[in-house]
Amino acid sequence: MTNEDQLIQVFAKIMAQSNGKEWDPSFLASLSGEKLHMIRFEKGDYLAHMGLPLERILIHLDGQVAVFKYSHGGTHFKGDVSEAPQIYGLYETLNGLGEHGATLQATSAVQCVAVSPAFLLRAIRNNHEIALIALSFLAKFTDKMLNRNDQLTLNTPYENLLIYLFERSAGKAFPVVIPASKHDIAAQLNISNRTLYRQLEQLEQEGMIQRRSGKIVISEAAFKQIQLKYDACLEGLDI
Repeated sequence: MTNEDQLIQVFAKIMAQSNGKEWDPSFLASLSGEKLHMIRFEKGDYLAHMGLPLERILIHLDGQVAVFKYSHGGTHFKGDVSEAPQIYGLYETLNGLGEHGATLQATSAVQCVAVSPAFLLRAIRNNHEIALIALSFLAKFTDKMLNRNDQLTLNTPYENLLIYLFERSAGKAFPVVIPASKHDIAAQLNISNRTLYRQLEQLEQEGMIQRRSGKIVISEAAFKQIQLKYDACLEGLDI
């Protein structure tokens, strides 16, 4: 199997939204070349640093990654928690930027496929299937960002926080502990820390969250309440 064949399999899998733990271990073990290879990060490891040269594209298979961006003065101004599947560095590579657009840090054990940017560009030029998959991924990513911007603009802070908590809890084992800091949540929702604390107090009073040692905790019963309001929000109903 050629490197391009392997890349097609990896791309096709992430486009199907499959988790890396479902992959054939022997296939993952076969990704060991210079152009395409597996790499594992432990909790706290940095995958990339904003502004440094982009030497590899990372296809995120499983685990959670914190995404940070900084102003020119070095002040942290945006944070998010990213889950698989993702492709870090694809946008920058296709735009010829040559450096990472964000700092990435593992918040759990993380598995990625590292791809040489030069190899990927050649593969996109030479292989129509790879080019189509890359474009499809970017289209989905763009659609997600546009929807997120619409959501932040049209919804109330309370509604956006509910949506955030639902999306971070769905499909997880309960109780769920939200991994992001409150500062990062406020930045992602484009609200002040003060506004966030007011919304959290309201949700706690309504029994939809608990706060323990500074962490947001969601029980199974609380998640069911959040899901009802989440569904109502998506349908445009008052919550």
